Amino acid sequence: MWSIFSRDPSKDFGYEVNEPILQDENSFWILHKGKKKATGEIVSVFRYESKSNDSGYMDLARNSLKRLKTLRHPSILTYLDSLETDKYILIVTEHVQPLHCFLEEINKWPEKQKESTISWGIYSISKGLCFLNNDCKMIHGNLSLGSIFINDSCDWKLFNFEYLTNIGSIQPSKSFYPHKIYTAPELQDNNRATCDKRLDAWGLSCLIWEIFNGKLNEQAQLKNLKRLPKKLIPLYSNLNKTSSQRCLIEDFLSNGQDKNGYFKNPFIDTLNFLEEIQIKDSTEKNRFFSNLNNGLESFPVYFCKNKILSFVITSLEYGEANCHCLELLMKIGKMLNENEYQKKVTPSIIKLFASKDRSIRSKLLKEIDEYIDYTSTQAVNDQIFPYLVHGFMDSNPVIREQTVKSIFHLASKLNNQNLNEEVIKHFSRIQMKDPEGGIRTNTIICLGKIAAHLQPQTRQTIMLPLFLRSLRDPFPPSRIACIQSLDATQNFFTLQDCTSKIMPALCLILMDPEKQVRDHAFVTLKNFVQKIEKFSENPSLIEHMESEINKSGSNVSSKFTTGLSWAVNSLAAKLTRTKIESDNHNEDEQKPKQSIQNNHSLTVNQDKHQNNDNENILKNDDQMKIKSIDDLTGNSDGWEGDGWENDLLEDWEKNVPIKPVAPKIHNKNNDENGWDNDIDWGENNDSEDKNENKLITTIKKDDEEILKPRIRQTRISSTTKPGPKKGPMKLGAQKLKKSFD
Repeated sequence: MWSIFSRDPSKDFGYEVNEPILQDENSFWILHKGKKKATGEIVSVFRYESKSNDSGYMDLARNSLKRLKTLRHPSILTYLDSLETDKYILIVTEHVQPLHCFLEEINKWPEKQKESTISWGIYSISKGLCFLNNDCKMIHGNLSLGSIFINDSCDWKLFNFEYLTNIGSIQPSKSFYPHKIYTAPELQDNNRATCDKRLDAWGLSCLIWEIFNGKLNEQAQLKNLKRLPKKLIPLYSNLNKTSSQRCLIEDFLSNGQDKNGYFKNPFIDTLNFLEEIQIKDSTEKNRFFSNLNNGLESFPVYFCKNKILSFVITSLEYGEANCHCLELLMKIGKMLNENEYQKKVTPSIIKLFASKDRSIRSKLLKEIDEYIDYTSTQAVNDQIFPYLVHGFMDSNPVIREQTVKSIFHLASKLNNQNLNEEVIKHFSRIQMKDPEGGIRTNTIICLGKIAAHLQPQTRQTIMLPLFLRSLRDPFPPSRIACIQSLDATQNFFTLQDCTSKIMPALCLILMDPEKQVRDHAFVTLKNFVQKIEKFSENPSLIEHMESEINKSGSNVSSKFTTGLSWAVNSLAAKLTRTKIESDNHNEDEQKPKQSIQNNHSLTVNQDKHQNNDNENILKNDDQMKIKSIDDLTGNSDGWEGDGWENDLLEDWEKNVPIKPVAPKIHNKNNDENGWDNDIDWGENNDSEDKNENKLITTIKKDDEEILKPRIRQTRISSTTKPGPKKGPMKLGAQKLKKSFD
């Protein structure tokens, strides 16, 4: 029974007290590192142990605990818990470090960042002292370097409240003095002087001197101003005068915030805005985050990671900011290590995928490579992909295109259902129905890039038919992308498929009206022929040559991921073309378009310009008339009823010849069919028509069968009738026929 009453109360305390960090001979307290038992949260523990014949000091320690419990201010140390016995007192606070340790760290920083950090600290402590003096009607009475602590958010915090006293009270000097060096002269001369706010002004001058010079050994050193900043010297001098001439701390603050004052700098203005961000309107917040985004490099990395980041995350989570805030999050995220990124940034990014703001969604998709490696596979499949998949059906082409590109970075983390079913289903629909040629092209490119991650059955039954169908795409870059995709993924196809399906299709493309398409077709066909020749010379190699067909995963070799970049953005190209045509309309009618000169003309090397175009398009989305794509639930279960049912793989098995694409006819309503070429590839259409007419009139009858696909490009046979189901290609053929009639 007696053991219950004699049990150590610290065993039931909710915090662990670990090794001591600091034991200052001039301080009552020993600082320990602690941890909350329930959650593992890191805290700081201040411990005071009673000794014999020091009852007066025990009372001072209790006074410090009492004051800390009741005071709440951003510049005062945050109280969490405490334990008091006859022998010791434990005070648990937020995790902090002593100021002198923090000053040693910032000595390694660039000088400008160091000055900004110290100015913010002095400003914060001065505000805390004003709160004590004016609102609480108390004086601290114990200001020195050892009274200030820095938390994880870089906030400067007041502690050591042993001598905290009401203004106007009179106490004996013996119990009031913390140390004679930090005691104002009027208290040393009159041991029963009245406590006044000017006592803390003197203490603040001692603190400022120690920040720049180190520990104060005697009061005469306070007149040494060599290391103090020039803008701070006049303010400091007003604090270090006699009691009658000494300025109050509130005057010290206001004078420092005047124009060209010590506290008037972008760093303090930024942190002040962040502390008051809850009372700012949306316009002010957007302007602030935009400016902060441009000047973030001038801020200390320590502050960006530990203070600014928390405000940015809060603003994003509560929907108080736009894409500027998200861009700021991405920039600060690059300063974090992997563990910090996963803990602070990744959860916020996952939540943002549910945002309806297109600018935020676009930014998330564009920067997906920055954060996807720090995101778990489960989070990608369960939290990100369900929202990302809606981008495939977005009415804005920029969102659709960025969604397609993002799959390349997600493929390795997507599960079988999401990748081999959902993604492929959307890719099939986009490749058949999307009105933007650039998006269709990038879909084929992305399909080739993720081929190694697809299941073997998906590659054989869906990917190959999609590639072969894209050879009929009226957009030349799409046909080129398809040819290069076939070349890069040839290891995933059986030799039988190469000879019976792929090579016949490439042979038909050798008569394509675009020279660049023909050139790529020749190169790719030669590669396939060499592969078959190798097998013919040594049939025993077939097992090795088809060794990757049934493999799946990132370990599968594929040269495609480094072979071809993303195609030209269709919208950016369209806007550029429109501007050129409006400025040089007469010249465009007379001069043919310049043809593509090399194999990499489809690549994009100016992503910044395109991103600017994309942002402008997003901002003006409501003013643009963009043709909506069909809803996925309408025709997503199959390809029937869309006009493409005759273009599937069985066409290749029956050796049905490809219908060459009819030349583009300039028409004011040409965009209505949704299949207009966004860029004029090849020569001017008028001159091309004339050349075709000459070619038709001069060919010999015995060559007519060979050139039949070429002739059919400019002249559709009157006997050809569209089927009952009208897909995009058949609608285009009907319009072309009507124009000839």
